[in-house]
Amino acid sequence: LLQYSIHPSKLKLGTVQDILLLAIIRGPLSPDYLSCIYQIPLHIQSEPSVRIITQLNELIISCRYATMWKLLESNNELRKKVERVNGFYDHIREIIIYSISCSHSCISTTVLSELMNYPKDSPKISEIITKNNWIIDNASEIIRIPVTECSTENSDISTSKNKILGNNELIVKNCLSLIGSS
Repeated sequence: LLQYSIHPSKLKLGTVQDILLLAIIRGPLSPDYLSCIYQIPLHIQSEPSVRIITQLNELIISCRYATMWKLLESNNELRKKVERVNGFYDHIREIIIYSISCSHSCISTTVLSELMNYPKDSPKISEIITKNNWIIDNASEIIRIPVTECSTENSDISTSKNKILGNNELIVKNCLSLIGSS
């Protein structure tokens, strides 16, 4: 992005979009997205294809996940861009799980399935519950979420940050593949 600010004639809008999407999957605790967006000239930020990515990021950081999924379903161009980023949906779901773990002590399976964009009876919902050591009461369909390090006052911010940032190796591979395809 810095190169584009120095040589604006070489700017490739698709590459800018890809970089922003990669920054989004770093998670809301990462400064990557803001670092990237600040380097993009305002006239490029106002492009509809960049504005929609900014809108996607705003929905994620404001925890409006159901609306985010609707945006991805309704916008074919954005969905195709997102699907080019390996593991994008998985990273977003990890962000959602982290957010739920930090903010909820219980959640209904209906709400969880809506937030994760899976059908309520999907095996993926059961996998999420098991993987995160959550406890489900099948009769009431309420999931109890044990207290985790992110919800305690003395939590180490770097531990929480690392939990949400995911696999850096995958992100580097995505960057390299995007640069190679430009």
